[in-house]
Amino acid sequence: MSRKKTGKIGFVVFLSVLLIAVAANAEWKPKMSYLTVYNGSLGGGWHPVASLTAEIIHQAIPALTTKPGPGGGVANAKLLQGGGGQVGMCLSNTQVQAYQGVKPFDKPHKEIRHLISMYSLPFVWVVRKESKINSLADLADKKISPAKVGQTTYVLSQATLKAYGITFDSIKAKGGVVNILGDRERVNMLKDKHLDAIACMFPLNHANFLNLKVSPGIKLLSMDQKHIQKILDATPGIAELVVPKGTFDEDQKEDVHSIMAVTTLICRADLDEELVYRIAKAVAENQKKYHQYVPAKDMAMNTPLIGNMIPVHPGAMRYFKEKGLVK
Repeated sequence: MSRKKTGKIGFVVFLSVLLIAVAANAEWKPKMSYLTVYNGSLGGGWHPVASLTAEIIHQAIPALTTKPGPGGGVANAKLLQGGGGQVGMCLSNTQVQAYQGVKPFDKPHKEIRHLISMYSLPFVWVVRKESKINSLADLADKKISPAKVGQTTYVLSQATLKAYGITFDSIKAKGGVVNILGDRERVNMLKDKHLDAIACMFPLNHANFLNLKVSPGIKLLSMDQKHIQKILDATPGIAELVVPKGTFDEDQKEDVHSIMAVTTLICRADLDEELVYRIAKAVAENQKKYHQYVPAKDMAMNTPLIGNMIPVHPGAMRYFKEKGLVK
């Protein structure tokens, strides 16, 4: 056969494959019309990230109307398990607790699936700069806020205090106060000196931290290795965090040791495979847009299963394998 004929046949085959792919793409439509990306409380670190995620998904799938919705790491897992939502933000430790059915969950949540790991997220206890509080042990009789019930911050507040032999009840028994508040409320109450310490899970460049650094000035409480190990042993899915000296602000004279988890997107197991494929693709391929909220060094989308210990949705896995992100 001549080279000319071979070339023509090759071109026809290529064109046919291209047309089939285009036709298949044009014919696909999501089975749902609306999708809410559940996140955390208003004013928290997750809200702008979820708003951006919803926008990215809509741009990739115009037939799908998207929006962010309030929730929390624990609350989102429960919502998806019960069929009240399809996609939500979570944390690596929370989703494994949910899947296994360990506290704060009362049963295994087998209907949730990992969609993608997004970025690492620090957990820290924060006090005003002039405060004489220098250790979690000092919180035994203070006025604190661990976040709201349903937020992973709340769960990790309990876990970190427990490592130091402190519970919410023991704080109250010694004359302290435990205020259950959302992100914005507890930040404002620390600023106004109505609280001595608050638990935070925000990127270290988050507006809440930046505002508090300006006024009244804050410091991060560090934990020693013995207590961190207790927390790691009791809480699968988290890791040690080290904030090198001078990186939070110029007054940080020593490394701060705490814990961190990985912020993830989770979805229901029965969510359409093609839809999940396109969501994973859209989010992963637009990760630079997230840098306005999360430092580039903390992004995890190029290692989309990092921190994950539950089954991965097959639609997401198809995309990760296609791009060589997982084997």
